[in-house]
Amino acid sequence: MKTVKILKVIVLILWMIVIFLLSNQTGNESTILSDGVINSSICKFISNCNPEVYSFIVRKLAHILIYLILGIFSVMNFKNDKEGLINAFILCITYAFFDELHQMFINNRSGEVRDIFIDMIGSISGILLFYKIRKKRS
Repeated sequence: MKTVKILKVIVLILWMIVIFLLSNQTGNESTILSDGVINSSICKFISNCNPEVYSFIVRKLAHILIYLILGIFSVMNFKNDKEGLINAFILCITYAFFDELHQMFINNRSGEVRDIFIDMIGSISGILLFYKIRKKRS
């Protein structure tokens, strides 16, 4: 049982490292990555596709997805009660704040308060999704 707890913490930390590495990309590297995602998905279905048109939406959806996963990995490490949900939420939002702060020191990147709120949406979604699944199983 102790091994499972350790694995949950390791998965959480590894996901935080993934977020850090994505945030550590320069603005140009980040644009290349999101344009690549757009070209390999959206632009396959739309003729005369311009990645710049979809860039904002794809980037914000990426925030939601990344923090939804962080929310799931966070809540896995806490008890399935109100206090556990709050602790997972605080962990996610604190990480989102420092993630945006970190981006302020990266070339062609900026820290956006708006992104923290978008990260909150993803985190809350992940936390509640996992909570409901775990509650249903018990």
